[in-house]
Amino acid sequence: MMLMAGAMGMPFVPVSDMMGSDLLNVSAFLGENKFKIIDSPFDGSRTLLVPALKPDVGIIHVQFADEEGNAQMWGIGGDCQMGANASGKVIVSCERLVSREVVGKDPSRTIVPAFKVAAVVEEPFASHPGYTPGFYDVDGTFGYLYQQASNTVEGFQAFVDEWVYGVEDREGYIQHYIERFGYKQWDALKADFDYGYPVSYSY
Repeated sequence: MMLMAGAMGMPFVPVSDMMGSDLLNVSAFLGENKFKIIDSPFDGSRTLLVPALKPDVGIIHVQFADEEGNAQMWGIGGDCQMGANASGKVIVSCERLVSREVVGKDPSRTIVPAFKVAAVVEEPFASHPGYTPGFYDVDGTFGYLYQQASNTVEGFQAFVDEWVYGVEDREGYIQHYIERFGYKQWDALKADFDYGYPVSYSY
């Protein structure tokens, strides 16, 4: 909701899901400015407000982007659209760099316009071990590996040394994954080819 307020250019936004919860007891980096409670000017009821978040830079991963930075996403997007549009500048990584013509054929999928984007990079498999709808699924095996490793400081450090500092780039990461788990497991993550239902633009 804070990112939504930032994306909309609003200074704050009312929320209802924090009232009566322990979320009010955790201040984190916002301190006392995490929320304010006011009386609603409409009916006098207690209303909780949260401030807008406006990151300097947002980094998102999408399915398609063109060279100008128009970024397209489908499936579950989480807070990507709000987070990116709340940010001063956006860095977009994408599964596939496509032409402006491809983007223009289905403009409703564009969640970030080019003028917000500072850089675009084509980086397949960049959401792993998460998913990118239409490209690959969640990798439960790798997620379990991370969960087990992060049970201890030493295990987490070994994981980071192997999977972050121990690979030169994304291509090296994929190659290391295949060497560790086998090509068959990596290939099994890929989505089967299919078309979504087309949208008619006719009257």
